[in-house]
Amino acid sequence: LQSQEEAQLITGIEELHPRFIELSYLSYQPGSFYRRHVDRFRTKEDNNKRGSLSSRVVSFILYLGSDSDTTREWNVNVDGGALRVYGRENVDSLICHTTTSSSNLLHILNDDDADILEKEEVYVDIAPLPGTLIMFDSSKVPHAVRETYRSRRCVVGWFGAPCF
Repeated sequence: LQSQEEAQLITGIEELHPRFIELSYLSYQPGSFYRRHVDRFRTKEDNNKRGSLSSRVVSFILYLGSDSDTTREWNVNVDGGALRVYGRENVDSLICHTTTSSSNLLHILNDDDADILEKEEVYVDIAPLPGTLIMFDSSKVPHAVRETYRSRRCVVGWFGAPCF
């Protein structure tokens, strides 16, 4: 993985300084979800209110797997818990690496679904398969975590740029 180069492709920023990285470990239990949102705070003042010297530029999620039943592969139709990314332009700009060869990783509406594309918003659901890394622009990509019916763990983080 060449994350610095990929982050540059997403943002156009030549260097993301390691001083401006935020990390969180999350454990979603059955019934948990996260509503649709965008990761970047809108203004320098919003960053200052939360005591930050940086502005989120690139978001990333690394899936670690489930706390339970590690013998069964994740199925978003049964287990829920998918990362939903909204908007065709955002779906096309995702960087997604995985260590799995699963066909369950992505469910993408494609051009064969033209009647759906005209009526509904385009989105992609990404299964939280262990070893999967997703990166996207923090300021532009609306996303949500669908309700999970099985525990799931991940590390989320943000590469930042100075906002002073």
